[in-house]
Amino acid sequence: TVWTQGYQEGVYTRLGTGPFVASDVVDSFPCNPLYCEDFILDNRVFWGDITDSQSACSNVTNIYTDWSGRYGFCDRVDGEFEAIPEIKTIQAFNVMAFILVIVSTCFGFSVRFSRKHGAYIAGVFSFFAMVSCLVSFSIMATTGWYQDLRSSEGGFLPVFTTTGALVAIPAHSWSYGASFGLLITICIWNLFASVAYVVLGKFIEEELDMRTDRDPDFIGDEPDVKAHSTLNQT
Repeated sequence: TVWTQGYQEGVYTRLGTGPFVASDVVDSFPCNPLYCEDFILDNRVFWGDITDSQSACSNVTNIYTDWSGRYGFCDRVDGEFEAIPEIKTIQAFNVMAFILVIVSTCFGFSVRFSRKHGAYIAGVFSFFAMVSCLVSFSIMATTGWYQDLRSSEGGFLPVFTTTGALVAIPAHSWSYGASFGLLITICIWNLFASVAYVVLGKFIEEELDMRTDRDPDFIGDEPDVKAHSTLNQT
């Protein structure tokens, strides 16, 4: 969703985060002594990894003070870690958009058999896929944690050190990442697709009837293979 690349403690690396990945570090680098004494591990940290660590809500490091408690991932010290509702909502709408696009495409390929009904159904699914993408990147743009990471004041990113400790490191002035741009692209694509399917639905009947008139074997729904074979024999 948001990411940055540049020098971290003298090492050129790339950092990022998104709805399915809590943090992504491309190259390890020394941790700022204000937050830990180890190296930051070059690793992709999923939300389940943070839950399994059993330390996201502890005060052993700065993770609770600067990140999990600050942004609502933990309700109290030594409490239970849980992804905030915004993250879960983005995940749900991303998955929904993917499923809707697949279903829409299947109905789009079926128009020879389903005719205008398939085209209209494909248009409906494309429209709701667009809405799902719109909801996802709207939440991405307004979630407090992502806003802090993009701001000049900055926020914090959860990462693991080479000794396995979960710490929060400062991050600021990030940019929108590839997933954000992909959602916008899919949203625009499905907007045009929904309109195209509706237009197709208006003309598909006439087009199929014209093909049937030109080719007796083309009966609109599918080629009459049996009739074609009989004609060849005669």
